Amino acid sequence: MWGYTCCFLVRTAQDAGLQKERSFMLERFYPDHEADTAADVPYEKLYEKGFRGVIFDIDNTLVPHGAPADEKAVALFQRLDNLGFRTLLLSNNKEPRVKMFADAVHASYIYKAGKPGVKGYRLAMEKMGTTPENTVFVGDQLFTDIWGAKKAGIDTYLVKPIHPKEEIQIVLKRYLERIVLYFYHRKMRNKTGPIIDGHTRTCGLIGNPVEHTKSPLIHNGLAELTGSNLTYVPFLVAEPEKLKEAVEGAFALNILGMNVTVPYKEKIMPYLKDVESLAAKIGAVNTLVRVEDGYVGYNTDMPGLYRAMVSDGIRIDGEDVILIGAGGVARAVAVMLAERAHHVYILNRTVEKAEAIAAEVNTYAGYEVATAKSIADYRTLPEKKYLAIQATNVGMHPHTEHAAIEEDDFYRMIHTGYDLIYNPEETRFMKKVKEQGGRAFNGLKMLLYQGIIAYELWNKTEITKEQAEEIYKRLKDA
Repeated sequence: MWGYTCCFLVRTAQDAGLQKERSFMLERFYPDHEADTAADVPYEKLYEKGFRGVIFDIDNTLVPHGAPADEKAVALFQRLDNLGFRTLLLSNNKEPRVKMFADAVHASYIYKAGKPGVKGYRLAMEKMGTTPENTVFVGDQLFTDIWGAKKAGIDTYLVKPIHPKEEIQIVLKRYLERIVLYFYHRKMRNKTGPIIDGHTRTCGLIGNPVEHTKSPLIHNGLAELTGSNLTYVPFLVAEPEKLKEAVEGAFALNILGMNVTVPYKEKIMPYLKDVESLAAKIGAVNTLVRVEDGYVGYNTDMPGLYRAMVSDGIRIDGEDVILIGAGGVARAVAVMLAERAHHVYILNRTVEKAEAIAAEVNTYAGYEVATAKSIADYRTLPEKKYLAIQATNVGMHPHTEHAAIEEDDFYRMIHTGYDLIYNPEETRFMKKVKEQGGRAFNGLKMLLYQGIIAYELWNKTEITKEQAEEIYKRLKDA
C-alpha cells in the first residue's frame, strides 16, 4: 500500500491534466479538521451536533509508538464515556498490542484493520452501532488513517504525531504528507496559485528539529507573491549519520535548494561541491544552492542580519560593538562585525570561548579588531555608548524571565540593543535596554532577510521592498 501511495502522489504531482483534476487528486487526502492532540478535538461540540461514535488510531495518535495507555489516554476515554460516546480502537497492529491498550481504556477494538481499506471502518461502525453521519475518526497519518476514513464517509480529525521516532516507511510518508498539507493549508487560507505539476520546483529545510520552523511561511509566501511555481517543505533528518544520504537524495530528487538549520550547519560542509567564501570564513552553511553536480554552500545568516539592521536604521560601520555570547551564532556575528565595526568586545561567562573567537577574528582581519572579556568584567570597558548584539539563547521562550546580563549599569552603556531571539517579541534584554533609554530590536527581521537572500539565490531574482514587508507582516501575525 505504501508503494501505491508513493507512486500515486508522484503521478499526481506530474500529471499534465487540468488543474481541477490535480486538485481533486490531492483533496482526497485532506482531513476535514485538524487538532494538536486527540484531547484537543472538541468532543462536547461534536456530541451536541449528533455525533455518537469515535474511532481512534493508537500509535502516535494517543501515545508514542508501542507505548502503553498513559493517564492522559485513560482520562480521555473516561471523558468520552461520560459524554455518552461509544469508542473503538482501529489499528493495523497485532492483537496483543491492541488488546492491551483497549483493556486499559475500556474500549472496543479491531486489530489488523487493513487501513486505508474501508472494511475495518465499516466493521467499526457496525460494532458501535453508528453510521458514517454520526461517527468521527481521529488519527495522525494522512495516507492510512484519514484517507481510509474519508473513503468510508466518516468525518476526520488529523492530529500531530506524538513522537518523532517512527519506522522508516512512515518517515518517508511524512515527507509526502507535508506536501499535501501545504496545499491543504493554502486552500484553507483561500490562497491562489498553481497546484503541483510537472514544472513545480521543490526547496526545503534540513535539520532536527524542524517542526516549529517559520521558513515555509517565508518561502511559500515569496513563491505566492512572485508567482513562482515552487513549494517549500521541511525535512527532518533525525540522525547525523543520515546527513550525507540526505544531501545526495535531495540532489537525486532534483531539489532546487535547501536551508540548513541546527545541528547540521557545520556538519554538512564536507558533503558539498563547494563552499562560498563568507560561509568558509564563518565555518557554517545555512543555504544550499544547486549546481551541475552537487550543491554549493552559502551562509545567508550574516548578510541577513546586516540587511535587517540596516532596515531598522541601525548603523554598524565604524561602531564600537558589544557582542554577548561565544557560541556558533556569536562566532558568525563576530566575523561580520570584523569587516564593518570599529571594535568588537566579546563578552561571555566562559572567557576562554570568547578569547578563541577573538583570536580567530583578529587573524582573519589582520589586526586587533576584537577583544574578549568575561561578562563579569563589562565594567572595565571604555566609557562610551555601544551597539550591543545579544547572541545567546538566554531569554528565549519559554524561559523569558532571564537576561544574560541583569545589572542596570550595563544597559546604561547601550544606545541600541539587538537581540537575535524573536520569541518572545520583546525579550528581557530588550526591555532593560529600553528602560535605560536605548532602542531595542528582536531577531525576526534577521530570520526574514536570511530567508529572502536564500530565495534570491535559488531563483536568481530580487525580492522587492513591498514583498519583504508583506512577508514580515505575515511573520509577525503567525
